[in-house]
Amino acid sequence: TLGYIPAGTTNDFATSLCIPKKMDKAAIAAVSGVPVWVDVGKFDQEYFAYVAAFGAFTDVAYTTPQDMKNSLGRLAYVLACAQRLTSLPSYHIRLEHDEGTVEDEILIGMVSNSSFVAGFPVGKLLDVSMSDGLMEVTLVRKPPLLLDLTRAINGLLVGELDPELIYTVKTRKLRVLSREPMPWTLDGEYGGTRSEVNIENLTRALEINVPGEYLVPKKNARRKTDAQN
Repeated sequence: TLGYIPAGTTNDFATSLCIPKKMDKAAIAAVSGVPVWVDVGKFDQEYFAYVAAFGAFTDVAYTTPQDMKNSLGRLAYVLACAQRLTSLPSYHIRLEHDEGTVEDEILIGMVSNSSFVAGFPVGKLLDVSMSDGLMEVTLVRKPPLLLDLTRAINGLLVGELDPELIYTVKTRKLRVLSREPMPWTLDGEYGGTRSEVNIENLTRALEINVPGEYLVPKKNARRKTDAQN
């Protein structure tokens, strides 16, 4: 059984598990918390705890200067993203998953197993369980106008998906192919540049001690069942 003491500017994995950001409280949960099982992602021969991503903005976590993150916190990421709005890269990809295939020009792609991504709550929107053996795939298609992208992102923030621009699917395994090598981010760190990637969910691969409140969420009774199984 693992104990986890989070640090850093934004820690989505800890937030998803209700682990406190204050280290003394996190240490108490690590020693005397309740053990739960969580899935892990396998990325070719590497691993990630909660997200593998490519495309616009996904490298912000490791390219934003540390002094800027220290002084501004999460706002540093917002400012870094705002500076790129006029020159966003996109990639033509083919994604093969358990239920079919998607091929399109994609601006942002995420394969996640987390109730929070980039500090935003996506658990309810994507119906996330961290121990169901499935990854949540979210693809943002390249919009014809920047205004369309703004509308789609605003929709995500308030819990709405724009079906014209955003595609989501749950899958146990997937394969991503791109016409040109593209950089990936694994849990906020550089994950290499590749034109083909195979991703697999390793079901209930880690047992982690978490605070008791993780088992009693107010609006997601299913999570209690997953954690106790």
